[in-house]
Amino acid sequence: MIAETPLVKNLENTEYMNILLDGKGSLKECFSEIQHKIILEEFETANYNEEKIPTKIKKAIRNKDIPSIFLNLAQKYFDSKSNRILV
Repeated sequence: MIAETPLVKNLENTEYMNILLDGKGSLKECFSEIQHKIILEEFETANYNEEKIPTKIKKAIRNKDIPSIFLNLAQKYFDSKSNRILV
C-alpha cells in the first residue's frame, strides 16, 4: 500500500467529505475558491525567517580555526579574572 492511500480512502468516507466540502458540491468547487495571491503570500511568510544568521557569524562558523579562536578568547577572559580579589 502506498503512503497516499489512506488519504484517498478518506474521500470514500461520507462524514469526512461533508466536513471537507463544507457545503460545496465538489472538491473542484472548493479548490476553485482558493485565491492564488493568498497562497503566494503564505509561502513568502513561511520563507521569511526572522532568525537569520548574520553574515559575519556565518563566516566565523565556516572558519576552520574557530575552535582555537574561542579557546583563546576564553583563556584571555579567565586569565584576566584569575588575579582578582574574591569577595
